[in-house]
Amino acid sequence: MNVLGQLSRKAIYHNVLPSHHSIFSSSKSRNVGSCALSAKLFDNFKILNSPHPPVPTVVNSHQPFRNAGHSKWANIKHTKAANDQAKSAALGKYVNFMRVAVKEHGSADPKLNPKLAQVIAQVKEAKLPMAAIERQLQALQAKKDSQQSIYPIRGPGSCFMLIDMESPNVNKTKQEINTILRKNNGKVTDDSILFMFDHKGILLCSEFEGKPASETLLDDATMHAIEAGANDVEFHKEHPEFGTVLEFTTAPTAFLKVKNALEELKYEIVYADVSYFPKQCVELEDEDFEAANKLYSKLTEHSDVTNVYVNIA
Repeated sequence: MNVLGQLSRKAIYHNVLPSHHSIFSSSKSRNVGSCALSAKLFDNFKILNSPHPPVPTVVNSHQPFRNAGHSKWANIKHTKAANDQAKSAALGKYVNFMRVAVKEHGSADPKLNPKLAQVIAQVKEAKLPMAAIERQLQALQAKKDSQQSIYPIRGPGSCFMLIDMESPNVNKTKQEINTILRKNNGKVTDDSILFMFDHKGILLCSEFEGKPASETLLDDATMHAIEAGANDVEFHKEHPEFGTVLEFTTAPTAFLKVKNALEELKYEIVYADVSYFPKQCVELEDEDFEAANKLYSKLTEHSDVTNVYVNIA
């Protein structure tokens, strides 16, 4: 199970790795200063612009965090990250790259998709196990005609979750999800909870025309954001994975347009994603928190679930 956490927009990022275990801890301590979302690996990815990007280090994904005070949800994921292996992390990164390439170019055939072919060549160069990549490639080909949908649910206590599903048979997947909900204190709710989350795209850029991201570039970046159709751009000085970055935010519908525009302007995009961010987060009692853990784990284990977004502090 690949687990991510995502926090609010005004944030920079921690790193987490996949785990088949609980993302929760038995610790009673809980920081209230921030809130986190949780997601599987698939909707967080790097964009490869250079022909020979560095091989990913012990990172499978990352999550935003506030500078002051981490939430319990985020802290537990960050703690578990230190126990996973580098090769698994690097492999997970390339799986992300493959999925992005297929989405952008519309083909899961490396012969028809040059970006996908480039990713596979990089896997070979990094001497990672090709068997896992080939299995993922087959899965991408099988899911090429899948439908994506958001399934809103109410979890234990007062928390809400958005289940991002990608399936060739959405009704069948929903039936299986409903079974998980019945057994784990969750229930389907209406689409009104979508208004409790902000849906937006984020692009992180480490360089512009070969120059490292810095505050001195912010004026130019602001003009470029306007030209590209982005909503905003901010400078972050410290990032655990990417160092100094410029963060562009976009409407989901403008995401690809902005990404392509930034690439043409010679920005080095190191991270790009469209996600749901909670407008407010709730703190759960310990019993409800552990129940939410169990429900979250069961949901993210389902093969058709690509993300689970939550509003838990």
